[in-house]
Amino acid sequence: MKISYITMQFPVPSETFASNDVKTLKSLGIDIDVYTLKNKDKNYNNLIESRGLEKIKIISGDLSKNILGVSFVFKNIFSFFSLFSWLIKNDFNKPKHLIKMIALMPMSFYIFEKLKKEKPNIVHLFWGHYPSSVGYLVKKNMPDTKLSIFLGAYDLEYALGVSKSLSKSADFIFTHTGANLEQLKSLGIDVSKVTVVHRGTTVSNFLPLIENSSKDKNSWIAAGRLIPLKNFETIIEVFSAFNKKCNDSKLFICGDGILRNKLEESVHSRQLVDNILFKGHVTQKQLLEQMGNADVMILLSSTERLPNVVKEAMLAGCICIVSETLGIDELIEHGVTGFIVPHKDYSKIPLMILGLSEQEKQQIRHKAREFIINNFDVEVSMKKYLEVWQTKGVKYEHLDI
Repeated sequence: MKISYITMQFPVPSETFASNDVKTLKSLGIDIDVYTLKNKDKNYNNLIESRGLEKIKIISGDLSKNILGVSFVFKNIFSFFSLFSWLIKNDFNKPKHLIKMIALMPMSFYIFEKLKKEKPNIVHLFWGHYPSSVGYLVKKNMPDTKLSIFLGAYDLEYALGVSKSLSKSADFIFTHTGANLEQLKSLGIDVSKVTVVHRGTTVSNFLPLIENSSKDKNSWIAAGRLIPLKNFETIIEVFSAFNKKCNDSKLFICGDGILRNKLEESVHSRQLVDNILFKGHVTQKQLLEQMGNADVMILLSSTERLPNVVKEAMLAGCICIVSETLGIDELIEHGVTGFIVPHKDYSKIPLMILGLSEQEKQQIRHKAREFIINNFDVEVSMKKYLEVWQTKGVKYEHLDI
């Protein structure tokens, strides 16, 4: 079985799950390559090394490929006009998205030409939205290749016309939480075609942490891109209130982004520079080590559904505090494997943590780890993908599933 993944960038710091998926498919004997519409991330080389992706064939966008892509547009001029008309028809009411889709057309045609030569059994769009252009070209011109598409929060929150349109002709549709099905249905997508497969994490990476965990009682961790949707300013406010009761506490913020300077100024104004430490981009190994030491992991994102960073923190033995978002109850059982907090109750988080005995914390850690191991192992998740892909005659004879 040969599979080509299409995404925006790969690898990127915030998407460890993508690296996990690709590595796992490779380990299961799948011939897999990855095509990206954008240039390499600035941390590309470090990410390749730290995530063990050296054996994965990755074709990243760059200037030379875009120039070549323009020549491929002229080579496929009828397909160009067909794609252009399709984009206008489906995303005319979303001009910013439409303009970006048009700007990505040269790279889309470059990837399309490569796919015609490689003839993969399956082209899988790791997201709908921007990779949809490649999906459209594949579906229109490569009848022997099956099209698979994953629809996530971005596709649903912005109700993108291209995602909806392409899903009607896709051979396989996946999403990562049952909570998405109602939204998919509201977009006019036939949910009987949709398979829910939870995004898994590499459980084996956490076994040393499970066996040798030693928690710093008042140590917190927050991880993710420093962007408005992640609500790091609110996390700082919550931790500040906690620190007033435990002034030897620490919050480690792992990640980078456009709000870093503003957040650092906020920390300075609160006189918490010795308590709140910005670690910037960290490797997966460094993040796991930080989680292994942390007592509490906090994520107050306004949109995330089943975030991988929470699964990882649960495996690492953190007490996880998360915001109440769609589908989060598929990951955390409130008061049993962590805590789900509505926006109006954020101020109660410090007392919630302080009110837990060590015995109660140990019970939560044990149940959280057990739940993730049993339900979110990436190998189990990717075998489910393979099982679904095989339903339409795409054979993989070396895997017993």
